[in-house]
Amino acid sequence: MTSLIVQSSSSSDGPWSYAGAITLSPSNSTIITGLSPSTIYYFRIAGENAMGIGFFSNPSSLSTLPQQPGSPSPSASEMKSGFTNISVKWNAPAWTGSSPITGYELYVSTGLSNPFNLVYQGLQTSTAVTGLIQQTVYR
Repeated sequence: MTSLIVQSSSSSDGPWSYAGAITLSPSNSTIITGLSPSTIYYFRIAGENAMGIGFFSNPSSLSTLPQQPGSPSPSASEMKSGFTNISVKWNAPAWTGSSPITGYELYVSTGLSNPFNLVYQGLQTSTAVTGLIQQTVYR
């Protein structure tokens, strides 16, 4: 056997397409590119030598990981501030990373060198931040 032929499909029944070849070496691996996030793929492998390609293995499945979502966009017309609080509203990101949004986090900081502190964590696309200090710039 000189190499392994890898085929892929979106179904365990096929149709199958060429996904790559593995030249026998200590690593016996290949990188398959062009896969979509949050997708189940099926792979099967057959040995190849000077006589041709042998029988393919039973399919094995693999699920790719989701991608990170895009950034939410602030809704400036919905922001309202008081002396020590601010109401913030944002729009869900247009790109969810091919997976549902499971929550949002809002952080605030004072000054350029101060750390950010978590002030909201949840599923809603709006919140009120309270306990702010008057005459202080937040980011």
